[in-house]
Amino acid sequence: MNKTSELVHLFRQLKAPAAARALPKLAERAREEQWSYERFAEALLSTEVSSRESHGGESRIKAARFPARKTLEEFDLWGIPFRPPVCVVCRRDGASARER
Repeated sequence: MNKTSELVHLFRQLKAPAAARALPKLAERAREEQWSYERFAEALLSTEVSSRESHGGESRIKAARFPARKTLEEFDLWGIPFRPPVCVVCRRDGASARER
């Protein structure tokens, strides 16, 4: 097993798939441009962090196992069997509708 494939395996064990995917290309670029170890580690870890930030919400929603993903526009407020005596609904234009 060569070093790159061993490192890819270790990153997958650490649950860092974006770093594992980026490793071969970044390692080659680092060799060509003679990066320091710190610069290489920064580039690799930045790749993983940005991937997690962009996909973080999706993975948390998936882990929560919600029955369906809905936006506020799709939610039927009037379909709720019980509503408090005063219910305020705000629309996108900033106006509100009140029900008693």
